[in-house]
Amino acid sequence: KWIFSDEGVFATGEYYILSSVTGGIFARHQGSDYGLNEGFRQVKWIVVNPSDQITPDPNRNSYTCAEAALHIQSDTTNGSFIFTDLSGNNTVIPSSVSVDGLTRTPSHTTDQPYLGATSIDFTDNGTRLEVGDLATKANFQFLHDRTSIYTIEGWMYRNDDSNSSDTIFSNAAFTVDVGIRVRFASGDKLGFTICRGSTSKSFEATTANAIPKNVWVHYAICWDGENITCYINGSSSAGFTQPWTNPVSTSEPSQILWIGARDASSGQDRFDGYMQDIRISKKVIYSGDFTPPTSLLGNPC
Repeated sequence: KWIFSDEGVFATGEYYILSSVTGGIFARHQGSDYGLNEGFRQVKWIVVNPSDQITPDPNRNSYTCAEAALHIQSDTTNGSFIFTDLSGNNTVIPSSVSVDGLTRTPSHTTDQPYLGATSIDFTDNGTRLEVGDLATKANFQFLHDRTSIYTIEGWMYRNDDSNSSDTIFSNAAFTVDVGIRVRFASGDKLGFTICRGSTSKSFEATTANAIPKNVWVHYAICWDGENITCYINGSSSAGFTQPWTNPVSTSEPSQILWIGARDASSGQDRFDGYMQDIRISKKVIYSGDFTPPTSLLGNPC
């Protein structure tokens, strides 16, 4: 495994880092080879045991900053209420959300850390994250109007007293609204609904398997331009794959995007548990069954 960085100026084009059996390193660019001290101002590299080499998952695709729509991680101080959008869009995530006159903002906690030093705590009654505002809610219109492929993903840990309508994402509180809902259905199955402003939904499906409680579970929902596939812990058979062909709405979402509750009202299908590494990308990140990430996702922005 090579860790490579530079602090110099490179010619435009693709570089490939290659190693030799003797431990040397050089870069190949447009057919020309550059030695360790040729063409680089500074090179830092580490060689580890080949048996520790990480083989890239062929079903996992990288993405660029331009394809990042939202990214929220938890790896900070216990009790912090500061949440930052790492996607490069710098979507405002208020550090205080008022619900019926009470502050209902989740915090970072060390009670159930995962991948990072902390996780996002949604165990307090009514806690939720408010993503953006009315002026920026259209930034997530692509989730329901079929103008872009995408992936919605993250980690969740549901507590014992979670109910059958816990909400992960929502910018459509009701069926007659416009937007999407990632929310639990009966039998502890995870559901994905795309609403188009009428009682007839644009898309609706639930996972084949129930989602276990008291354990961290990775979910990923991918729209590839033909089908919507939900992976649970990297398995599509545990989730679902269905075509998305019904009519869509071209209107803005009915409300801003909420994480952990259906809308701004108290107790509206709130999520009870913890979350980590929440990300929305304008790209199909997973194109087949995969091994869930074992560390916090990288940030290209």
